[in-house]
Amino acid sequence: MTNLYDHKDSRREEFLTDVSIENYSEAEQTILRRYGTWMRALMIGRIQPTTEAQSRFVRMCYGKISPIDDFHRAWKKHQLDVMFGIAMKMDKGLGDGSSPFTYAYVQRQFYRLGQQRHKGALDWLREDGQPLDPPKEPPLIDIAKIYPPHRDKGGDLMDTNLIAPGSYGSSSRS
Repeated sequence: MTNLYDHKDSRREEFLTDVSIENYSEAEQTILRRYGTWMRALMIGRIQPTTEAQSRFVRMCYGKISPIDDFHRAWKKHQLDVMFGIAMKMDKGLGDGSSPFTYAYVQRQFYRLGQQRHKGALDWLREDGQPLDPPKEPPLIDIAKIYPPHRDKGGDLMDTNLIAPGSYGSSSRS
């Protein structure tokens, strides 16, 4: 059972991320630095939502609703950047032969991110000869699946060797 102390404790922890947020707006950086660890803890279930706003945030993370405020948008942007970093590592692994993923699988990850209007993914698709005109309204996307349930502290999951079965990038999903 989660209590208020867990929420306060999560908000005091430093937000560690493997993604640079230096190009984010000042407001986005402030949100992530101040609340990022707490947002991650809510998203992965380390702490339970205690308000309707927190429940909406969790639903947004699992692709049930679109982002509705600056907190949602900042977190989604960060998570898409984490997903892009993972996809880039998968792509690099294809080039050096160390990846357990297929080219088609990696390409699908970039396509999913391109649908979200992620600039890096759109650039990758264009360079790959697969330009994408993203939809005006990005489809809902589960941005929480990149974290296995036990991954509740520290930086982002950027080591493709640690991807849990059923999580983002898992070779068990086709």
